[in-house]
Amino acid sequence: MGCGSSVGRVNVTDHLKESGDFVIEFISLNDVPKADIGSESDPFIKAYLSILVSNQLQRVGEMFKSCRRNDNKNPVLHCYHNFNLKPKKEFYLRIEVYDYDSKHFSNFLGDVNIPVEKLEENEDVLTFNLNLRSYGSKKLNPNFNIKLRRVFLKRKPPIKKTFFIVRHGESKWNHAQSNSNVAGLIHFDHGLTLRGVLQAQKLQKKWQHGNFSITSRLTYDCSLINFTYRAERKLRC
Repeated sequence: MGCGSSVGRVNVTDHLKESGDFVIEFISLNDVPKADIGSESDPFIKAYLSILVSNQLQRVGEMFKSCRRNDNKNPVLHCYHNFNLKPKKEFYLRIEVYDYDSKHFSNFLGDVNIPVEKLEENEDVLTFNLNLRSYGSKKLNPNFNIKLRRVFLKRKPPIKKTFFIVRHGESKWNHAQSNSNVAGLIHFDHGLTLRGVLQAQKLQKKWQHGNFSITSRLTYDCSLINFTYRAERKLRC
């Protein structure tokens, strides 16, 4: 769910393992300490549920690792993860922030332990301050924090999703390339040719009437487009 991956799974006492949905959206990091020379850090997070055992936090279940954001002091994460556990009130959500390093071990930047009971009320976006570790200072990074929210599933997520990737119709750049027209290649954000417009209109009719061999009726939850003139023209068609 979302970007990132799950790393391993730790065996815990059976009474701690109660399956359920516990979904967190990790939204963004702010004021990340600088660990690299000549550039900002390449931050990513690790997150997992934990519980106090003999005054020490013990991991419960799997660990989530997000994608990294290169050279970014205020990265947007926009990652969702389902920990697949029904957490108890004494659980904590532990989050660790690292700077990726391809040659050595990743640098530990900060962490926070969030009581799960603080995430039980609603889906409001919450901000939690992060404890500084090996890099940065309160003076240099006074606003080092993470934004997140809990997500309550109204239905089980689908096991499979179907993606339809649609390319734009013939553009003026395509036409110039096929005719070796160097001057026609210079312009930025080329629009559709007349042929490209007709191709878009033809696709629209197929889309509306479900004339596809893969489905009787083409439906979708959302569409993603690149904001170029030809994409906008295709959308209008």
